[in-house]
This record gives sequence, C-alpha cells and structure tokens, in this order.
Amino acid sequence: VAKSPLILVMDVVLIIGILAHGLNGVRLSLIGFGVGVPRQKVMLWIGLALTIVFGVLSALAVFSEIH
Repeated sequence: VAKSPLILVMDVVLIIGILAHGLNGVRLSLIGFGVGVPRQKVMLWIGLALTIVFGVLSALAVFSEIH
C-alpha cells in the first residue's frame, strides 16, 4: 500500500481529474441532447462546485488513512 505523501497527493489529483472530466461529460451530453442548452453556464458552475466538494471529501478520506 502506497503511503508516500507524493503518491497520496497524486491520488487526490487523479480523483479530482476524473470527477471534473466525468461531470463535464454529463454536462456536454445534456447539452448535446438539447436538454440543458439554456442552462449550460449554470450546469458548468454546478459541476465545478460538485468537483470541489467531492475533491475535498476524497482528500480528507485519502489523508485520514495516514497513521
């Protein structure tokens, strides 16, 4: 199990990248289907907020495992 601080930071960065990419993909899919065209800017900010919230939660979870 990798407990190096550098590896843990890279894990958190990877999780945040996956979240941002996935939520942006959902947003773009909704825009492509015509569902969210009028609200695309709001969906962008919601996706960004969710990425930050879940990124902080994942960082807390990853770094709370350090003994």
